[in-house]
Amino acid sequence: MEDKKYTITYRKQKYELDPEYWEETCINDSKAFQLRQLTYCVEVGDFITLENRINNMLKWGGIKKVEK
Repeated sequence: MEDKKYTITYRKQKYELDPEYWEETCINDSKAFQLRQLTYCVEVGDFITLENRINNMLKWGGIKKVEK
């Protein structure tokens, strides 16, 4: 079952923070912290940073696309 708490939609694509990637051993290694970082970019309108973070997480791990 999908955990809606850790998803973000950007440009009509839904992404989910990968629970297998985040170890949750410290605050900046948690899904909640990473989601807050992404939503903050949306709040302040910093879509360049948001897109860079999503692309890097897709490349190196931490986030995955949710199929429709």
